[in-house]
Amino acid sequence: MSLRAVVEPEPTPEPDASPKPDETPVPEPDETPIRTLPSRTGLKVESVALTILAVVAGVTALSLASGLFIPIVLSLLVTAALEPFVRGVERIGIPRWLASAIAVVGLIAAIGGGTYALSDDLTAAINQLPQATSRLQQELRRLRGQAASPIRALERAADNIDAVALEAAGARAAAPARPEPALRLRESLVVGTMTVVGFTGNLVMFSFLVYFVLASGDLFRRKLVRIAGPALSDRRATVEIMGNVRTTVERFLLVIAATSTLVAVLSWLSFSMLGLNHAITWALVGGILNTIPYFGSAVATAVFFLAGLLQFDRLDIALLAAGSFLLISTIESSWLTPKLLGRVGRMNNVAVFIGLLFWGWIWGPWGMLLAYPIIVVIKTTSDHVEALKPLGDLLGE
Repeated sequence: MSLRAVVEPEPTPEPDASPKPDETPVPEPDETPIRTLPSRTGLKVESVALTILAVVAGVTALSLASGLFIPIVLSLLVTAALEPFVRGVERIGIPRWLASAIAVVGLIAAIGGGTYALSDDLTAAINQLPQATSRLQQELRRLRGQAASPIRALERAADNIDAVALEAAGARAAAPARPEPALRLRESLVVGTMTVVGFTGNLVMFSFLVYFVLASGDLFRRKLVRIAGPALSDRRATVEIMGNVRTTVERFLLVIAATSTLVAVLSWLSFSMLGLNHAITWALVGGILNTIPYFGSAVATAVFFLAGLLQFDRLDIALLAAGSFLLISTIESSWLTPKLLGRVGRMNNVAVFIGLLFWGWIWGPWGMLLAYPIIVVIKTTSDHVEALKPLGDLLGE
């Protein structure tokens, strides 16, 4: 045995780095941080809440400031109706400010002259309405006869209960009737004068508003184009949208005026054939009320039924007078107006009806009169604005 073999130790085998069959390799942990998408639930809730608050604030402002918004909306519609006339007069060399003044003065003169010419007939027709309702009540009682109806039985039961309650409480001495105060002529004159002055002031302010909007021409249109941005595409799109909206509104107002005039003329012919008194006045009332979808025709039909019943004292003639107007207005609203309006008139009846209820709730009778034009403007604007196209689809058929 050599000395070297004794001194040097035997080399130890290196451990095997390969995994054993029964052991699985453990991956090393990745030091890269995990990226997570930000949660948008809070943003959605916040945007929905802000939208609801904005809608509530807008509705509240429209309701509280109805005295401001109604003249503005009405003046814009009247301006759109007079704009073709002003442009035509302007083409012959007359300045726009003078053409606007001619249009406003002509409109006031036409309304004032027509009202003055029909004031007597209109007053007489309105004074007949209480008698007509009383006559209708008598006619219904006659048809009902002497048979006791459940409603009449309930009324008698309520009267008996009231009598028993009075007997149980003890009869009280009737208090002496207070003498009616004498007519205070001075207060009546003051109230009447203030009413006339207020109406005249509102008419003058409305006339000036219409005149200023007409005389301004394309001023606000140019301002809106400038606000749209420096990009030529944005300005071009803004000009196109405003042009389409103006054309649609003018066409809508022209069609509504023409169809309402046609309804008034046909109603006048029908009432004249039946021999109804104040036929032209009732026809004008029907033409004006016909501009309000659904509700206007229903109210006019009821009024004409009462007028016919009061004059002829016969249910069949009264039904014929009301039915003739209902037939004319139904044909006009269901066939003629949608055909003339084209795509603008193809709106969802449910959406239009809800719009009538909404604007009537906000602005009363003026809201119901202005609801249809407002809905048309909203639909036309929504059809040309990409972000509002879902609203246009909702209002459309």
